Amino acid sequence: LLEDDRLDLPTLRALEKKGAVEILDLPVSIFEREVAPTRPPLLSKAQGAAWNVIERNLAQRNSRPILVHGVTGSGKTELYLRAAAWCLREGVGAIVLVPEIALATQIVRRFEERFPGKVAVIHSELGDADRHATWTAIARGDRPIVVGPRSALFAPVPALGAIVIDEEQDGAYKQDSPPTYQAIRLAHKIAQARTSALILGSATPSVESYFAATSRAFTLVTLPERIGFSPAGMDTEDRERELAMPGVEIVDMRHEVKATGAALISTPLQHLIGSALERAEQSIVLLNRRGMSTIVICRNCTRSLDCPHCDIPLVYHQDLQRLMCHRCGYQMRPIQKCPACVGPLDYFGAGTQRIESEVACLFPSARVMRVDRESTRRVGGYDATIRRIQRGEVDIVVGTQIVAKGLDFPRVTAVGVVQADSALYLPDFRSAERTFQLLTQVAGRAGRRSTPGRVVVQTYTPRHYAIQAAARHDYLAFYEREIEFRAQQRYPPYSRLIRLSIRDKSDEKCRDEGEELAVEIDSVIRGNGFDAEVFGPAPAFVAKIRDHYQWQIIVRGGVPGFNQLVGAIPLRSPWSIDVDPQSLL
Repeated sequence: LLEDDRLDLPTLRALEKKGAVEILDLPVSIFEREVAPTRPPLLSKAQGAAWNVIERNLAQRNSRPILVHGVTGSGKTELYLRAAAWCLREGVGAIVLVPEIALATQIVRRFEERFPGKVAVIHSELGDADRHATWTAIARGDRPIVVGPRSALFAPVPALGAIVIDEEQDGAYKQDSPPTYQAIRLAHKIAQARTSALILGSATPSVESYFAATSRAFTLVTLPERIGFSPAGMDTEDRERELAMPGVEIVDMRHEVKATGAALISTPLQHLIGSALERAEQSIVLLNRRGMSTIVICRNCTRSLDCPHCDIPLVYHQDLQRLMCHRCGYQMRPIQKCPACVGPLDYFGAGTQRIESEVACLFPSARVMRVDRESTRRVGGYDATIRRIQRGEVDIVVGTQIVAKGLDFPRVTAVGVVQADSALYLPDFRSAERTFQLLTQVAGRAGRRSTPGRVVVQTYTPRHYAIQAAARHDYLAFYEREIEFRAQQRYPPYSRLIRLSIRDKSDEKCRDEGEELAVEIDSVIRGNGFDAEVFGPAPAFVAKIRDHYQWQIIVRGGVPGFNQLVGAIPLRSPWSIDVDPQSLL
């Protein structure tokens, strides 16, 4: 029933409570779908060279990581499929990790089509019966290929030949809740213990991974060109036909606002979307922020309307007619008077809902769909949403980063990015890297077939090196500037970090305990001669969540001896420790 886009699980659960339907967990259901196997396509020259390296590691049971750096649309997934096929021929299994299973429906489908009856998909939404059936099938060797998020690393594959990690740069591979682990580091340990090949793939590798490749700790293979999508059996020359990367235009919104007053959708972006509509092609407009208005400010006292439980502004969601906190879920009805001074409130900023409304006004005949966490939850799930786009039922997609990762939309030729620098100046050393990755990934959704793609990037900081490099699809230019910054500031990969954090209802208690712990850590560092330094204590970037204040201490240590440093750090309740944190916010 869930294949029907008009139904979703919450609706069925509601009907079940009313006695209208009965939902049964059938263990065999996850293995019933029969699919005719697909034929592997011919490889391009770059793919062929990369495959030779991968095949050699597979045959030698070499666990040294291989980093596949391939531009969007260069055919990385085909290499993963071939690695899995090699494992099947040799009677061993493969684990394929994806950042989030909900965002990887296409790669899952390709594995199931290539290897029908051999693939097990693991994710958190499996019921107990399905989870048991899946786990048992893997352990028996009936399902030797396992696809899933980071937890799939623990699947009981009897004989393991390869671990593949797609979109290796994604922060979702770090688990912050106990048991904490970094999936890429853990995968390397597992590959070494089980003498398996380890393959990492990305169009925008993490700075740490690319540094490891240039330092020869990893083996680097590159796919520098997009390839055609000719059917299998076509001549090699046709299959190797290079597709152009999408052209990118940077729009300086400082000038645009002065010239036209258009603060959300610039004139160049309007023209781009309009041209795509005339050709019956699809467009994506990205804004990595949900809601209608991102901040509500009093016109008199200039205070923002914040969550009473967290130290962040409430966001207005017009469709729900609610002001919401994106941290704790607190909601309230919209108000027009300031609670502090009874002055008038102004609703500023833009989220995906406002962009959706703006786009619908500019193009009234277009079919516009918003894709973010809230919208996909209501329309039958992310997979159903993606199928609607692929079937051509949507003209313009307005979404957050959820539409930027690893998706192949054949009809999309136009991409617009609104407020490209929204995350650029956050107080986190990875802010430029995340901006470059997001822009590069979303631009890669355009022009993945024969029709050239075009991208418009709207920004107030057009000269920033992350935006300039993303506009040129030039990872190396970005990496060279970023690695220079990391070296100057002694950030990873030139060091490793430890983040210790505390939450308590008393701000003073957090501060006092932090000061005591910082002195104790500094004493341990000095007493043992560790190459390390302590920063803090200080309030976290979001200083209050759910009525609890947050303080943190950062320890920066040299790479040699870091594990010994971690073991020597004194820790006591209620402090938590995060080794190699993905963010300092």
